Amino acid sequence: MKALVYDAKTSIELKEIPIPRPKCDEVLIKVTYAGICGSDMVAWRGGFTRIKSPVVLGHEMIGTVVEPGINVPENLFKAGERVVAEPIRSCGHCDFCRKGHYNCCSSMKVIGLDLDGGFAEYCAVPYSRLHKIPEGIQDLTAILCEPFAVASHMVARTGLVFGDTALITGAGPIGLTVACVAKEAGARVIITEINPKRIEIARGFGFEVIDPGNNEDAKSLEGFAADAAFELSGAPSSMDFIIKHIKRGGCVLVGAFFKKPLETDMHTVTLHELKLIGSRMYCTGDYQKSMALLQKESFGGRKMISHVIALKDIVEKGFAPIANGDPVVKIIVKINEVRMIMGKVKVVCMVKKLESLTLDEFSAYWKTTHADMDLQYKYLRGYCININYPEYNDNPPYDGSCEMYWDSYEEMQADFSSELGQRAGTDGANFIADSITLITHEDRMK
Repeated sequence: MKALVYDAKTSIELKEIPIPRPKCDEVLIKVTYAGICGSDMVAWRGGFTRIKSPVVLGHEMIGTVVEPGINVPENLFKAGERVVAEPIRSCGHCDFCRKGHYNCCSSMKVIGLDLDGGFAEYCAVPYSRLHKIPEGIQDLTAILCEPFAVASHMVARTGLVFGDTALITGAGPIGLTVACVAKEAGARVIITEINPKRIEIARGFGFEVIDPGNNEDAKSLEGFAADAAFELSGAPSSMDFIIKHIKRGGCVLVGAFFKKPLETDMHTVTLHELKLIGSRMYCTGDYQKSMALLQKESFGGRKMISHVIALKDIVEKGFAPIANGDPVVKIIVKINEVRMIMGKVKVVCMVKKLESLTLDEFSAYWKTTHADMDLQYKYLRGYCININYPEYNDNPPYDGSCEMYWDSYEEMQADFSSELGQRAGTDGANFIADSITLITHEDRMK
């Protein structure tokens, strides 16, 4: 399989490596999309000393189930199910793991940094860290689950509630995700940023943005104090700025990494009884919160994706634009062909009509009458045929049905309501139009 491998000797390189075999408690997934994160950028620049190379990068990923390990509970995951991966492997038995705070486990390893990750065609993930993607969420929305789980964890840590004011330093991807989650919680959100491109992007999301370097903007903050503050810029001066603009008894969350130790006004932290806390990744329940947010059509965070690129272009069109400061928020890497199973067309009537044919003869007939579909209609991704005869039932549970693949239900409807059905002939068009239904992956596997 193709994979983006970090090697201390050669930096980062797209290589051909073996497909991993899932361990007893793992599930092998075929990766559909993976997101580029700041930690991937650090690795690309050679700044991650913790990485033991070679390792496949990429910890934000979604895909489809291929093969469960032998200790994965039976019927927990089914082949073809869409899943989002939580890229954590922890010990499972320490106090933190038992309480659901596995992000604090001293043995925790991150898939995509410590273990092979999602910038590859296949990845093995512990089954306990896989979450099924609800039918209503498209792949290019579900891929945002990981960064919004980070943001959901941060917002929950501060205790931010409806009517509070949140101050966020830094309008990078994490700053924007936290802003979206805080806004959804009912808070007033103010972001500080000095980069003109990021200021423009944040304002495009509808956020109130202050440039501390602008005298007029700075004056607007005189006397201002937030209930909770999120330091997400990593700028050395940001902590004292936040402490100056946080209410007594307020909460300051540090989510950025600083290059050097800080000299911070701890005197005010004590006198104002401020809560100073950190945040690392996510823990039990955060992915569920993120997924629930992404299911809302009104949730502003669904607009985060700037570009979708191919794996082969990840350096030139992914890492490089981010490093150059191009006006991007989130760049997503398409790993494998999208194959969302959205519709099911029963062909039982055709099977009865042609019941004297063998499976090969029937397949040949179907391909003859429908051969041009996947060539002339851009939304049609492929099809498979299985006849409801036990002796031909080599690939259950498809018996008696034809399955086709589209990117969305709307595209499927459009195809079948226009020329696609008509091209199958009068009988075929009528039978297709009358038989089309939307099914869930669970229904499909029954």
